[in-house]
Amino acid sequence: MYKHKIRTIAFAMAAILLLGACGGGSGSSTKQDAADNTVQKEETSVQTTGLELDLATMNIYETSDDQKTVYIEGSHDTICLSAESAKTHSELNASLEEMMNSETAQVKNDISKYKQSIMESSASEIEEYLPFSIVDNIYVRRADDIVLSFITRRADYTGGAHSNSVYESTTIDAKTGKPVTLNNIVTDLDKLAELLEEKLIEQYGKSTFFEWFSDTLKQEVKGEDGSSITWTLDPQGITFYFSPYELGSYAVGAQFITISYKEAEDLFTDLYRPLDGQGYITGVPTEMTSFVDVNGDGESESLNIVPSVNYENNTIEKLEVKLDDQTAAAKDIYAYSISSNLVFTTQGKVFLYVLATTDNDYVNIYPFDLTSGTPEAKDPIDLSPAADLSLAQSSDYGIFTRVLTDPDHMLLCKKCDMLSTYFCHRMYYAKDDIVPQSSEAFYLIDSNLTLTSKLDIQADYVDEDGNVKKEKQTIPAGNTFNLYRTDTESFVDAKLSDGQIVRLYLTEGYPQYLNEVDINDIFEGLFFAG
Repeated sequence: MYKHKIRTIAFAMAAILLLGACGGGSGSSTKQDAADNTVQKEETSVQTTGLELDLATMNIYETSDDQKTVYIEGSHDTICLSAESAKTHSELNASLEEMMNSETAQVKNDISKYKQSIMESSASEIEEYLPFSIVDNIYVRRADDIVLSFITRRADYTGGAHSNSVYESTTIDAKTGKPVTLNNIVTDLDKLAELLEEKLIEQYGKSTFFEWFSDTLKQEVKGEDGSSITWTLDPQGITFYFSPYELGSYAVGAQFITISYKEAEDLFTDLYRPLDGQGYITGVPTEMTSFVDVNGDGESESLNIVPSVNYENNTIEKLEVKLDDQTAAAKDIYAYSISSNLVFTTQGKVFLYVLATTDNDYVNIYPFDLTSGTPEAKDPIDLSPAADLSLAQSSDYGIFTRVLTDPDHMLLCKKCDMLSTYFCHRMYYAKDDIVPQSSEAFYLIDSNLTLTSKLDIQADYVDEDGNVKKEKQTIPAGNTFNLYRTDTESFVDAKLSDGQIVRLYLTEGYPQYLNEVDINDIFEGLFFAG
């Protein structure tokens, strides 16, 4: 079985459509507000040992027929391989696509039943509990040429005193596309159950758990190939997830335990070990206590990400990161939501990237250096995961965004306002420096913005590598310019209708000038967003 937990939903409804674009990648973002129309651009050619994954988030918003009552709101995540990884990992791609489609179909079928149940209920029975909410979040814990392992957190509110959440895990062999079982990973399930019990009591205290939790734990570990327990493979070991009500009451919450390869070397088989010398990025649920060995001594430190929410306007205005008993606060954060990634570089550095969504769905990275054992907050970084435009043709899930899985190959984007407003991307890496670096000279523009010249223009012709072929050539009025790439500071390269590339040098500020002429007087089709 792929899923290690069976999801149960008391009430749910949403207009969820079957996933139709898997097999070429997927992901989510609404960053294209500045430039709605997107086309496939040439992707940067970079060799990577990791899997390229895309994440798609579909917003859920279901109302009554008269649209006066909101029945349910929330979001639903799904992942796919990028187009390139789908070619090199066809078996994994087929399995992942089938899994995502099956789950979406199941949810869609459940929704029709629950909605019918709600509509048959009296107003007095349901109005005080509306709107219900369903939120599915996927966190990729490890993705490389060996294995794909991710956790899904489902949180739903369907009336009553509180919401309910459950964790589900999926681990798949990257080459065969077949599920990986706990027996493939662990040499002795009895010893695993004993170690888990010991670590749970040590970390949370025995009073946290039901009296019978030891028996429950053993049954889950020793169930059918360990399929009853929720776990993922991580860069440093294996993490186990216990949902509320699983081992203890709702009040004590969820529990998380990581067993590293270094602390229990004999407990693990040689299968599915991480690649030597490769960096990793792992997604971290905000509510999760992570255990990470930041200095490589085999001892794990506890990591907690603690946002403070202003519930009057539903914004995060303070964020603390706690590593054991050491705390650091993010600098000047203001966000509507956050997601977090642990970054393990090939140089032995451990960073935390907190991705904060702000106004107009813009995203900034709030970085923390954890390497020394004392968290250090650094200045925000104006970059975010880029959209995968090869899947822009599918609208069911909006924009598909690249998942960060490999610190040596991070496809990141930034907002640019040269000749128009748009997002542009290039490949970055993180090694010694917490700020992502790039060896690429250009950003590719994530838009099909095409301008038409009203005046003759002088511009340089350049080749695909950016070398100037002809200087100061006159391009007659009436030509079209498809925005192609930029350095984000001084020029934009555009493609003419015949495919040739011209370089347009611009001044800073607004209005911008080209050849000492206001661009508003030169072009039709300019688009600038605030």
